[in-house]
Amino acid sequence: PTAVHLYGGFSGTESDRSERDYAVFRTVIDGGGAGSCVIAGTNSIIDGFVIQNGDTGETGNGSGVQAINKNGVVVRNTIFVNNRGGFGAAAYAGLASMSLTNCVFVGNEAGYGPVVYGLFAEVSMVNCSAFGNTTIELAGGAHFASSSFSATNCIFWENGAVDVLLTALREGIDEGVLTRCVVRELQGQ
Repeated sequence: PTAVHLYGGFSGTESDRSERDYAVFRTVIDGGGAGSCVIAGTNSIIDGFVIQNGDTGETGNGSGVQAINKNGVVVRNTIFVNNRGGFGAAAYAGLASMSLTNCVFVGNEAGYGPVVYGLFAEVSMVNCSAFGNTTIELAGGAHFASSSFSATNCIFWENGAVDVLLTALREGIDEGVLTRCVVRELQGQ
């Protein structure tokens, strides 16, 4: 689908979307350990959710949110927790563009990039925090291959393995910019 907009955070008494409170009224999309929680379409908005327990297996991608050949995917005010997959457990952009704003990533696990994986993609992250995500191979935070990415005002903290910056440089990304970000690897790594 194209231009589908999903909004969470409603109590059920609102008469307007602006009245919702996603911090108080958690709207959960639970993958139940079976596949991707959300498959995004072009110009989609996903705003105000807890996306959890997606599992695409060791070779799958985008257990939380998956965008393949889709541009203009916007994810805001969303918590990604306990998603599992081979590539981009929380979010995956393949031949796509995706922006992640005010998102939190905790306890996601992937072979590559448990927070986000970009392949031939444009990915931006603003005001996001990633803590305690783990990886089997590389990129405890984010992993980008043949992609461009930017992160502004983000925190990547103790995500295991080599975190976002070193992995991005190693994979030969087209363009990568970190602005006012904190990147801290696990101690002893």
